[in-house]
Amino acid sequence: MILLLALLLPLQDPSIVVRPDPPADDAWSVKATGPFPGDVSICILLRRIERVWDPGSGKFLEVPSDEVRRRAPAQADQRGLKASLKPGPAGLYQLLVQSDEQTVFETRTPFGHIGPLFASSSDAARTLAALALEAGEHLDEIERLSKAPQARLFQDFQRRIARHEKMLRDASKGCDLTATSRLLREIYYQLRNAQVAPETDPPGVKDNDGPARGQGIFLDSTSTVQSLQKRISSVKTVLSQEIRLSIASLLEGAFALDPSRAREVAADAVKLARAAPEPSADFIKALETRDRGALRDVRASLLKE
Repeated sequence: MILLLALLLPLQDPSIVVRPDPPADDAWSVKATGPFPGDVSICILLRRIERVWDPGSGKFLEVPSDEVRRRAPAQADQRGLKASLKPGPAGLYQLLVQSDEQTVFETRTPFGHIGPLFASSSDAARTLAALALEAGEHLDEIERLSKAPQARLFQDFQRRIARHEKMLRDASKGCDLTATSRLLREIYYQLRNAQVAPETDPPGVKDNDGPARGQGIFLDSTSTVQSLQKRISSVKTVLSQEIRLSIASLLEGAFALDPSRAREVAADAVKLARAAPEPSADFIKALETRDRGALRDVRASLLKE
């Protein structure tokens, strides 16, 4: 189902309420009620909220994207304002009302078609989980190549890595699982650049500046086979927890705006929750019973303060 959600978290004037219109294919419209001066330049800035996994705390950080952003001038007067922006990928966005580069209002609100986002994230979750398994196989192959490098096997390895990185890029585009995608990109970067190519020096020539084979395999000097294996093994948990955080974040806004329509989106979200490699029965029950308090608790428990 197509539904636009809005999470209203005014940080400045409580009399100002900003909310998007239902999404259209050609534009995202934003309207606001409240006093805005009509004699100054005002614009709307959207920045998609992305996540970063913090392994130290076992929680997520939310950061506004520097790449996925939209900006448009707004027509404003004492009654409110309106603006139209070019659509971007669906997800949770930071919405800023700015005047002369100064932020006068800020909120976080989902934009775009959220129902289809849940569906595409379900497909992406299965792909990301499969790519984590493939990463483990690649790491095993790196160990073998580091001990007995062979040109043909190394070329085959490089082709498989390239194919899986393309799958990762494609899966990342249509989902809200930004932390898991980032983690896998970092893992595959180290795998792709592993120093296991066959020696190319002529007989009798040795590069004394290079690392001994089996040492310094990865570009990141702190990475080892064991540490990379630990990161690969963590993907299953990171992915499962991010699925729950994504759902809870989007539904929190839905219930604040329109509880009846939020319940319909929650039905779509159940499918995504079940696609997690480590599904939570308690979380699925909270979705099925539309337990708003439980969803808020999930969000609070997964975010690093």
